[in-house]
Amino acid sequence: MKRILTLSLMAILILFAETSFSQKVKKDQNPNVNYCIDNMGYWGRMLEKGYVSPTPYIKPAKAVFKGTKIIARGVLTDDSEDVVITDEIQQTETSVFVDPSNNSIALNSNNSGYIGNFYGTSYLITEDASQTPWGGSVQSAGGSNSGDPAAVIGLDGRQFVGFIHSNSGQGVSYSDDGVSWTSVVAGYAAGGGMLDKNHLWIDNVSTSPYVGNIYNAWTDFGGGGGAGFDYNIGFVYSTDHGLTYSDPINLSSAISGYLNQGVNINVGSNGEVYVIWTIYDDSGLVEKGIGFAKSLDGGVTFAPAVRIITNTRGIRSDGVQKDMRVNSFPVMSVNMQTGEIYVVWTNIGYPGVNSGTNASVYMIKSSDIGDSWSEPIRVNQGSNADGKEAYLPWITCDPQTGTLSVIYYDDRDVSSTQVEAWVSNSFDGGDVWEAFRVSDVAFTPSPLAGSTGGYMGDYLGISANGGVVYPVWPDNRTGILLTYCSPFETNNLPRPENLVAVVDEPTGLTDLTWEYTPVKGFSHFIVYRDGVQLTTTTELTYQDQLPDYGTYSYSVTAMHDEGESSGARNAVTWGAPSIVINPTSLTETLLTNQFSTKVITVSNIGHLGLTYNTSTQITTKNVSAYCAASGGGDEHISGVVFGTINNTGTSASGYSDYTAMATDVDAGNS
Repeated sequence: MKRILTLSLMAILILFAETSFSQKVKKDQNPNVNYCIDNMGYWGRMLEKGYVSPTPYIKPAKAVFKGTKIIARGVLTDDSEDVVITDEIQQTETSVFVDPSNNSIALNSNNSGYIGNFYGTSYLITEDASQTPWGGSVQSAGGSNSGDPAAVIGLDGRQFVGFIHSNSGQGVSYSDDGVSWTSVVAGYAAGGGMLDKNHLWIDNVSTSPYVGNIYNAWTDFGGGGGAGFDYNIGFVYSTDHGLTYSDPINLSSAISGYLNQGVNINVGSNGEVYVIWTIYDDSGLVEKGIGFAKSLDGGVTFAPAVRIITNTRGIRSDGVQKDMRVNSFPVMSVNMQTGEIYVVWTNIGYPGVNSGTNASVYMIKSSDIGDSWSEPIRVNQGSNADGKEAYLPWITCDPQTGTLSVIYYDDRDVSSTQVEAWVSNSFDGGDVWEAFRVSDVAFTPSPLAGSTGGYMGDYLGISANGGVVYPVWPDNRTGILLTYCSPFETNNLPRPENLVAVVDEPTGLTDLTWEYTPVKGFSHFIVYRDGVQLTTTTELTYQDQLPDYGTYSYSVTAMHDEGESSGARNAVTWGAPSIVINPTSLTETLLTNQFSTKVITVSNIGHLGLTYNTSTQITTKNVSAYCAASGGGDEHISGVVFGTINNTGTSASGYSDYTAMATDVDAGNS
């Protein structure tokens, strides 16, 4: 299989001037509006003042029914019909938490209503694993508020909902019966500011010295925490189970950046407090990195914040091909057995390379309480081609089984304007993922009528405990945005581990070996290649003859009396890609507006097809800074005429800086 590719490379040198922004908004936007703030209450006020225009109602395209089946070996549930959590009023921006003592009980909270009829954060409860519509109320927990819900449940069953308070600060309501709620102020906003984009978490680690502590964090817009807090992460904690909260501290001040936003909190297996957020380095609102801070004393003090990954490229500024606003705020979960920390977000291209238009969900993890982090791992398993988009991920780690589950919107099997809700599961700490569609429909996103800026919610939700997983998301299948849940049970049957696949290059014979600890009820192993069963065996080895050059994926599962386990996976490639390039590189020096065409010949002399990528590096000559100087004497330049410049009548009184004068001339002309 040989192919010759001739590439014509055109290097275009473009000189441009840097534009600076003196305000925290772009030049083509209303200067009275802070576009960094995402809060419903704030945008309602901007609408009332006429600074922005409301989104008209446009009937969304009809949803496409795809079926209720869940097709995944890592899931025991084979049929999970979507259940609408409530259809009383529109619901967006959904948060969910499973009761740590009973996984049939879960608490959900959403932004309930729409601008002009906005209640705040609803409280909706299931006691039968979402088999029927949820109870509770679309009215706000503890009274009306400005939204941004975060729901948690303590070991004693007390339920909490965090939100932006109606006073623009932070509020947390609690309930011991799921009916009556008490609202507590957790943070105050001063001087007309706002504490926005909050998150709430609780320490449910029974052996933690800080068990029962409540942690709340936000982005400060307007000095709610005092001098130096603006555009930084504020943090408070409660040691009396949500009755009172500490004074706020600034977590992100050690990180230089324009804006810190999209905060997310979790706790470690020994009660460590971890906080992450997105870093924006300039007013272009492109997510450039992820900030991280940790506390080892229950949130009283934190080590200086650090960037755990740099050179990312989020989607907030670029957007997606759907009619909705988006972001790349990071989300975190922690394995209670191993202590590993997992962080997911959406990136354009592979993080650090950041090329193309593919938007995928990536994960990094740490096994040393955040001191070091892995290379990024891609979570969604659809096509990695340009134009495909998976976004708004949320991650949970089952505290009993250690299984990872991530929910996100994905257009892998639909048009560029549609999405489905997908989930990826991992049983090995995120090294290998199995993805499946969890929603029954494909729908076309459309903004909430009466809102602004493409709003239809900024995050999805997922929570797990004891093998039961609750994914929740909003979609508009009925014509309005409602929240749906499609719970499933993960397959935690004992499975093979550490599958190794080694291919013999001359023959294509592939040796498979794996590890397994025998348990009662085990019957045999099943070996798959590219999803097709090859054989069954009771041995820990198998040899396979590959049919042709290419890349192949293997999976080995264990069959038990209770059913088939999920699989250990690995992949091999038979055949070597090899190319000849002539010349290997080109260098060309061009003047402004000058063009050049050069040819590189790339020949594939290997066994496999290749995707060719080329890159150019453009370097502009730097202009040296002018030094201070003085002049004088009877010899001097009395005038300069050049293009449109006509600067005459100068004297010998001293040197002057004329760099503000500019003209266009054509190279090669007199």
